[in-house]
Amino acid sequence: MNYEILIAKKYLTKKKKTGFINIITYFSITGLTIGIAALIITLSILNGFEKEVKDKIISFQSHIRLGTFHNEGFGEYEDILQKIKSIPGVTGVSPFVEREAMIRFKNIDEGIVLRGIDENLVKNVLDINKKIIKGKFSLKPEKRELNRPAEIILGKDLIEKLGANISDTVFVVSPFGKKLNLLGMPSVKQFVISGIFDTGLYEFDNSFVYVPLKTSQRLMKMENEITGVEIRVKNIDDSYNIASEINETLGYPFLAQTWKEMYNTLFAWMKTQKLPILIVFGMIVVVGAFNLVSTLIMLVLEKKKDIGILKSIGASSGSIMKIFFLEGTFIGTISVILGSSIAYFLCWMQKTYKLFSLNKDVYYIEAIPVSMSIYNFIFISGVAFILCLVATLYPSWKAAKLLPAEAVRFE
Repeated sequence: MNYEILIAKKYLTKKKKTGFINIITYFSITGLTIGIAALIITLSILNGFEKEVKDKIISFQSHIRLGTFHNEGFGEYEDILQKIKSIPGVTGVSPFVEREAMIRFKNIDEGIVLRGIDENLVKNVLDINKKIIKGKFSLKPEKRELNRPAEIILGKDLIEKLGANISDTVFVVSPFGKKLNLLGMPSVKQFVISGIFDTGLYEFDNSFVYVPLKTSQRLMKMENEITGVEIRVKNIDDSYNIASEINETLGYPFLAQTWKEMYNTLFAWMKTQKLPILIVFGMIVVVGAFNLVSTLIMLVLEKKKDIGILKSIGASSGSIMKIFFLEGTFIGTISVILGSSIAYFLCWMQKTYKLFSLNKDVYYIEAIPVSMSIYNFIFISGVAFILCLVATLYPSWKAAKLLPAEAVRFE
């Protein structure tokens, strides 16, 4: 082992007479460790938010949605479905009817977004059948001869507001049907609750209900019309190109939008907030690097006598510089290892046990999400380590410039 490494380790580990420099060194390591851990945890949480919201939206919304510019219904949709399915990259299509309505259970009324879907086709484009937490994913239409109402599926938060449960009967009122009845009264239909879903997103769980497609068409007086088509593609990254091809194929008045375009404001906000947060927490690492500079300068001042003796017995300026450079490297390495380990442990604890919960009404999700990426750990640890190396250059250079006579003059 080189003597420079031995001396650097001795300066780092051996207790000084006063112990003051050692305490400052430990503070420097602690500051860098906290900064690195804070930055990794922050980035993991921000990425976790984006990934969690994206996954939940995609599980509930299709990759592409076809509608019209004026959000009006359109008929003869079988031909449109065939045209869309023929486009390369499209793996599933499902027609739907979506309108605002009101639901009543006993004396409680709530506004809802009623979505009529095809029970069989929707499984090819949405994962709503996998989100059922009670009952089953079943949307049987009404049987008038058996006096059996159609089935309906509600979100967890909506069901809690209504105080209803599986097999209870609810009434859905459509005041905005395309054609009202002869007396100008809104349409009313009776439904029996067959399932309860939980997407984890309050906006959906509190508002959306699912009913059979044919039943929704009758309720909304839309006859054989739909309001849109849900589309799933093989590769989600191709959504924009496929949506553009659909728009070119069908033309006006149809409009195909990707999931990202439908929630553009939300994802733009998440992307915008990420940069300033990372800058603020990144400053902690920068402050830690400055603390390292001051720590090494103080160490150089304390070790003037040692530097003079080493130079007088033949140590070169390069060797002296190497000693203090190695000490800064040791501090940086320890800080990076400790910071990364603490960040990993805390992220793992939150991901496993969900220690910190959130208000789902505000944040869309129930607990602080964490998405750990090896690239984030490597990038932040690498940048922090490079900062530590840069921070050691000036103190190491200062130590190497000391002359032996100057160093031992007052000793």
